[in-house]
Amino acid sequence: MQNEQVWRDFYEAAIAFRDLKPWEWMYDGDLFGVEDPETGQTNYCCIMGNAGEVFALGYYLGEEGLKSYLLLSNQSGELTPVDQMALGLNQLLLKVEFVNREALDKPDLDTIKALGLKFQGKKQWVQAREMKPAHLPMPIDAEQARVLTIGLQQAVEVASLFKIDEGILGDRETGKVLLRKKNKEQWTNTYPPPKAFNVTPFPIVFPDQGEIQRTRQYPKKETAWLFIHEYLTMPVGHESGKGYYFPKINLWVNYADGIINTFQLVQPGEEEKVIEESFFENLDQMKFRPKQIGVNSAMGYRAIREFCKALDIELLFIPDEPLFDEVMQSFKGLAG
Repeated sequence: MQNEQVWRDFYEAAIAFRDLKPWEWMYDGDLFGVEDPETGQTNYCCIMGNAGEVFALGYYLGEEGLKSYLLLSNQSGELTPVDQMALGLNQLLLKVEFVNREALDKPDLDTIKALGLKFQGKKQWVQAREMKPAHLPMPIDAEQARVLTIGLQQAVEVASLFKIDEGILGDRETGKVLLRKKNKEQWTNTYPPPKAFNVTPFPIVFPDQGEIQRTRQYPKKETAWLFIHEYLTMPVGHESGKGYYFPKINLWVNYADGIINTFQLVQPGEEEKVIEESFFENLDQMKFRPKQIGVNSAMGYRAIREFCKALDIELLFIPDEPLFDEVMQSFKGLAG
């Protein structure tokens, strides 16, 4: 097999991490960084398993991975299920989880067989996956195995030290977090000043001002629309054949009768473009501006907030409106 030594190193590191069982004394909030000696990128180790359900290492990739971790771990309890699912689907990490044999796919089993490895028992088999925003988890490649090997090895080292001295992870009050760096052949502990960056759960989309001026000419009516903006749980295959993604839906509904005006399915990376197209397409179809638009998610609220402000449309966050569920059930029935 290609890159045999890379895969042997990976499984050796994964088994050592599994057998150490660091989740018995560490929590998923005990985060620390590891600088990749080859790329210089800082990735972040999150040890999972203290709750006794999922036993794993989450290796969050770079600053964007860290942001996705912070958004999920610090989410407000007031978020709707739609928004909670969105945050869960937007994680950026490599994950090594210890599972039962039936959870593995053929590529996993083929690699294990080619390496002559043996696993027995529950939660003992090694499963490694790439998790990127809005995509189904995918088996890792050799380069990702190399990256994960470093994270696993350093997780074993840091967890062993943490068991003796919890202060090794840094000072949460000052924001200084442990960063492991390799100096020649020696790994050292550093505590760099915390980086300041904005962490916002859902982007604000700003409309094209030319389109705003054009559609401001439409008359305003004493009516209301609903805007459904959420992920569908039915994965769709990329046209290139490389993996599957969860599309978002933009669905516009006439509140008075529950009739769907327009809808679009959105691929990852096209959200802002399609939000704008969706908003103005609906206006152009209806030929008027409504008095109000109600949304079912904070994600949807932030997506069209600036559009409504510019066109003097009242925007309402009303996730408990029963018509949202009725429309989505009807839509899923038609789509299925």
